[in-house]
Amino acid sequence: MAEKKEKEKETKKEKEKETKPKSNKLVLILAILGAIVIVVAIAGRFAYRTFLSKTTGGVVDIDKEGGKVTVKSEETEFSFEEGGELPENFPKDFPTYPKAKLTSSWTASSDETEGLSLVWETNDSVDKVAAYYKEKLTESGWKLSLTAEVEDSTTLAFEKDDTGGFIGITTENSKTIISLTLGL
Repeated sequence: MAEKKEKEKETKKEKEKETKPKSNKLVLILAILGAIVIVVAIAGRFAYRTFLSKTTGGVVDIDKEGGKVTVKSEETEFSFEEGGELPENFPKDFPTYPKAKLTSSWTASSDETEGLSLVWETNDSVDKVAAYYKEKLTESGWKLSLTAEVEDSTTLAFEKDDTGGFIGITTENSKTIISLTLGL
């Protein structure tokens, strides 16, 4: 019986010896992979900034504040925000659909122009949303220059003074999507 217990101890020690090197190898592999990920992340960030700087022709400053990302160069500025509020330069007389939730907004500006792109979603139908915009844009002094209706999609082009743009209204995943693009 003593021999059996001694053999079990020896077998157990051998298994532990086999396990330790494998465990050490695993730790080493994980450490190397972790280092590679960190190097790739740093290099990727540097490459991204370099690409943006060369593309825009100047130094690029990237500012991520909360859910908003802003990219600035010497001549332009571009921002993206999920949800949130209407941009500061959104026209006060432009109608927004009352039952819609703002899901994203993009702003871009340069020395000569400004632009906005906003996306909302609602549970109301395309027809109901389109009818709202046709009525409210006209009431607010916006001139409709194009109306295109195809199945579950409506596009309205409009202008007022030096501002113009279009609204695309369509369905996606049982929601109605309102996509607005404005040139200011």
